[in-house]
Amino acid sequence: MALASPPTSTPIPHPARLNTLNAYLYHHGYRMGKLIGEGSYSKVRLCPRRSDTEDHEKDPAVACKVINKRKASSDFVNKFLPRELQIVSKIKHFNIVRVYDVVEFDYYVYIFMDYCNNGDLLEYVKQRGFIKETRSQLYFRQVLSAVKYLHGLDIAHRDLKCENVLLTAEDQVRLSDFGFARTCRDSQSGKRILSNTYCGSCAYAAPEILQGTAYNPKLYDMWSLGCILFIILTGHMPFDESNVPKMLQNQMERNLNYPHQMEGVISKSAKRLIRFHANIQNELYKIVRTVRILVSLGSRTGVLKYQRGIFPFFKFFYLFCTPITMLIAIKLYMLLSNLTKSKPHVIR
Repeated sequence: MALASPPTSTPIPHPARLNTLNAYLYHHGYRMGKLIGEGSYSKVRLCPRRSDTEDHEKDPAVACKVINKRKASSDFVNKFLPRELQIVSKIKHFNIVRVYDVVEFDYYVYIFMDYCNNGDLLEYVKQRGFIKETRSQLYFRQVLSAVKYLHGLDIAHRDLKCENVLLTAEDQVRLSDFGFARTCRDSQSGKRILSNTYCGSCAYAAPEILQGTAYNPKLYDMWSLGCILFIILTGHMPFDESNVPKMLQNQMERNLNYPHQMEGVISKSAKRLIRFHANIQNELYKIVRTVRILVSLGSRTGVLKYQRGIFPFFKFFYLFCTPITMLIAIKLYMLLSNLTKSKPHVIR
């Protein structure tokens, strides 16, 4: 993938010999600009068009994530970074930050991507408080669309949080930061893979992550989605992370305490959707376990082979239960129907 201008301009071919960052930027008509974000071993800088280029007024800037491999852990450099680069190279979705190019000079990796100039969801909530349901519907639908796309490719994000949901000037959502993303299926056997890496943010972590047990990474994403929805609708965190043991207890008991000032503000449909995310593991495992028992019973009695009634239906249903996210998608869209009766529209 070569760093290129947006579709309005003709893409610039990737250079064959550009052995310094400055030469690379100059060739593409960009310059390294101000710092707009910073992490433990990475920084994000704005890269605007140089003023001496023809398209500097109409072509938007890009963002550049600069990763310092000398500051990063060996686990990150050898495990997580290669995964991230492999994943971002093959995903393309309107609600996911587009990566244009990845280059490496010395001990630094430069990832050039879309620049979302309206900040992130957490900034938005901190500045303006909770987001009204109509606008929350607009944002959350787009986040769901991005996650559904990733899960369809057997990719789990594993770090879904408000800080990683960016906003554009057109009020559109872009999902970002695939540092903890991974594929969920073994490339050789085709079997699903459970994760055991503690990753993401504590406030958005599902109980099994806090307990240190193996977990389904896609279900982890679904839990985090529920946290995002709770935060944007209430302006508060769903659980207090200052006391992790108490937080885990509240998670296991599904104690969701809505701020008193939100009484009557949040609809029952929205609360049901949040509750579904909180109970997603229990509900889905009950369904899968029940269906598998019925399928097993039908196979032993020979009913599946000869009867055209209910057991063939359960066998069909069982086949579609195996990729659990198909059920998640169905349930989500059923529950979202009350929130999304009208066609999508942009709120100014």
